[in-house]
Amino acid sequence: MTKRLKAALDGNGATADDFETLALRQHMQGIYVVAKAGVTWTAESKVYNGVVRGDIHYVNEAALKKTYRSGFDAFAARPEHIRTVEQLLTASPQKGFAAGDRIDLGAAPAAYACNTTCDDCRGNGQVPCNNLQCLYGKVRCWYCDGRGNADLSGRQVIRCSACSYGQMNCRTCNGLMRLQCGPCGSTGSHTVVWTGRIHADVSYEIRPAQGHREDWTTALTKDGHAWLADAGFVSKPSVVHRDGGASVGWEVNVPVMIQKFRIKEKEYEARYVGRNDRMWRLPHFLDDLIGRASYILENAKGADAFSLSRNVRVLDAIRSVVLDRDRPDQILAASFENAVSVSLIEKVRRTLESKRDAIARSTIRSVWTYAAVALTAGALVALASGQIRLLLASFHPNQQQPDAAAGAALVGGLFLAASLGITWLLAGLAGRSAVRTVLQTDAERLPSQGRTPIFAAAGSLAVYAACAYLLVGGSPNPAAASVSRPASVAAARPAPAPPPLPFDSIPHVKPPTVPWIR
Repeated sequence: MTKRLKAALDGNGATADDFETLALRQHMQGIYVVAKAGVTWTAESKVYNGVVRGDIHYVNEAALKKTYRSGFDAFAARPEHIRTVEQLLTASPQKGFAAGDRIDLGAAPAAYACNTTCDDCRGNGQVPCNNLQCLYGKVRCWYCDGRGNADLSGRQVIRCSACSYGQMNCRTCNGLMRLQCGPCGSTGSHTVVWTGRIHADVSYEIRPAQGHREDWTTALTKDGHAWLADAGFVSKPSVVHRDGGASVGWEVNVPVMIQKFRIKEKEYEARYVGRNDRMWRLPHFLDDLIGRASYILENAKGADAFSLSRNVRVLDAIRSVVLDRDRPDQILAASFENAVSVSLIEKVRRTLESKRDAIARSTIRSVWTYAAVALTAGALVALASGQIRLLLASFHPNQQQPDAAAGAALVGGLFLAASLGITWLLAGLAGRSAVRTVLQTDAERLPSQGRTPIFAAAGSLAVYAACAYLLVGGSPNPAAASVSRPASVAAARPAPAPPPLPFDSIPHVKPPTVPWIR
């Protein structure tokens, strides 16, 4: 681990030779890990129509709850379930430490149920017809209105072929007077079936061994204890049986090493834990070494700040993130053994990003200024000259209607908005090109454009909307002109008479009077 600390130190305001180990102390922290498992069950009920067959114990409804509870309790208390839990926990420290909160032991072999009569059909499987007009399976005939005869335009009377003496079978029950019961599926009963599933609930108790530090135990296991199986020396498990479960305990001896070291007359202390020298606690000594350099970056000009960041490895890595590729601050800190704080990385990254955006700001503003003016003027010229309307007419001839001017203005606004979106990309590319030229580097990330696109796009669309309203509002409306002509003009040019319709020459004949036949 000392080599890794020296590698993280080298090039960050110091060299590997500035790292001096003052003292190494080794300790062994004893920790007890106890897994307490209790076998229990959970029940689930389902309702079925009719009688369900299988390995089911039927009881009456009043005794169902008491019966299935006692049955599942007896099955969960079988010794084989306790043995299964013991085998899972004692198979290895890794499995015992990471068994989870619940261990599934399978389903109960038997189910419990009760069969009850359907309340809707009273156990018959059928219910009366719900058609209010149905009487003994018959309803009034729809064709003859219950008369039994049919009138053929007053000429003669014949017997209705659709009914019998004005009555016909009810279409709801088909003349049977009863319907199949839906809630029970015509079975006449419901069956409530309770099934159980056996599982073991596991809880862990972590405490320091006698004579060992409790604060170390709390700090080492605050994010979990499963990693101790690989980090420490684990004893053989001890099993203690108890009512309805078992307890399995291990004693783990975890190596802890404390290293005191000095860098440029300042002393630090690091702690390592486990057989692989896992870092437990490490001071952010790189913050002390590069803190002065980060302060200089804040007060330097844009190009000078990027040039100064090349001299420090951490700052150069942050510079690469700002210009080329995005990486989370946590990953960047881990690449330096977490000897630098995430807060310092975030602070330097924001400083360099602001200076990068300042380099590209003037170029981005110029692009947006010229593009917004040019695009707005071009859209207005195309609208005023009728080019947009001609373009729409080539695709949709019906756009020559009186409301075509408003449609052309809307389409022009949409084209302007789409052009402004393309301008956003071009402005970003232009800003990146400016950053590349000033810094003499192949930057890949686009700089932030700030609020310039918002102001430019809003102003451009507002100017276009105002001018388009004046152009469209002042254009003559042919329909309105034809309606508002002077009365003298209308009198001078009378409207021609409409041509006679073809059926105007047909003579009108009064139909004869036909006597009513009853």
